[in-house]
Amino acid sequence: MNKMFKTLLMGAMLLSLGFACDAEAYHLDIYRQLLVNNKFTLKYENITPLPRATNKDKVHFYGFDGMAVDKAHFLTNRQFDGIIVINGDDKYEEVGYEHMRMCNLTKGDKAYFFTKHFNGKKNVYYGDQGKKNKVSARDKNMQAISISGQSYADQVMTRLLTAILPPSHKSADMPVYKYVDSGWLDNGLSYEDYRTNNDGTMEAIRYYFNGNKMVKIAAASYYVLPDGTLDGHKAIVKIKEFSATPDATYLNLPAGVKDVTKKPKKSKK
Repeated sequence: MNKMFKTLLMGAMLLSLGFACDAEAYHLDIYRQLLVNNKFTLKYENITPLPRATNKDKVHFYGFDGMAVDKAHFLTNRQFDGIIVINGDDKYEEVGYEHMRMCNLTKGDKAYFFTKHFNGKKNVYYGDQGKKNKVSARDKNMQAISISGQSYADQVMTRLLTAILPPSHKSADMPVYKYVDSGWLDNGLSYEDYRTNNDGTMEAIRYYFNGNKMVKIAAASYYVLPDGTLDGHKAIVKIKEFSATPDATYLNLPAGVKDVTKKPKKSKK
């Protein structure tokens, strides 16, 4: 358990006992409003992806990176990047590694799912059923959105961003995070802390700022196992860009990618 994880857990424990400051958060209000307005560009790097158990039985794996399991992006615990661009009902989500990324483009009530592969020279896209540079639209899953709320690229970032939203914009199963503290660090960064205690799991999230600019998010959650031991997980996300201007280049299908959505047949009169 590293120093940052211990610090966050200790902070969460103290806060659960009632040691919360009355200072008002203000930097995070800027980004809360961006989320509420559905109009922003966010680029980030998750430097603590969840650990993966792979190749325990020494099976050879084939994939985009070949048979070298220690170098295969799908099979190793690596940092990954993400991009989120939202402008009203149009949204682009991308998450993955240098050579392979999962992409989801939503245009109004339609959604396109595809993967982006970099072959060393250029990006190649694969849509439905592995068709190269061809994608088909699906209906946006309004039921999932109404139940689980808005998605933001990956599960970790979805949770960290949803925590910022006001209760009126959260899904029913999302806990409410309360502001508890803010302050300054020796390196000149400021921070704002939020926490929740939901079904026996304590979670603390710290948002870091350089001036008004968000630069990092760190989160830790912990819970007590039946044998009395403490367990949990952490997440550290570097924010590369979080601006109020949606990057329009992401809100259309990439150049060279063809929309092959079948049009509904006209009924005969």
